[in-house]
Amino acid sequence: MGEETIINTSKAEHMCKMIDYGRGDLYLGEIIMNGRENLSLSCNGIILEPIKGIKVSFNKSRHFVVSKNFPNSQNVFQALQKGLEVLRQTGEIDRSLYPIATNKQKIDIWEDLTPIYHN
Repeated sequence: MGEETIINTSKAEHMCKMIDYGRGDLYLGEIIMNGRENLSLSCNGIILEPIKGIKVSFNKSRHFVVSKNFPNSQNVFQALQKGLEVLRQTGEIDRSLYPIATNKQKIDIWEDLTPIYHN
């Protein structure tokens, strides 16, 4: 990639509109696995296809925030922790991120363009 202009927006549908109107060429987002052979994403009436063989990893976790000022916040926090542990142990989190194991196996071997930073 070269000296391209980067436009940011917070909504996927806006990104898809920009691509549809010729204002963008590349969508960086999570792969939606629609079937055993289909890694495409339908977005705002257009079909986006992954660039086979390459990926960019988003190594950020998802978080829940529970205010200490909320009534029963400690109970809510403990219930979330317990539920997440059960989801991890049963493999439910992995299955929700990658519902089709063969697709995950394909993507795992794609070249990752994410730079590795060492602090």
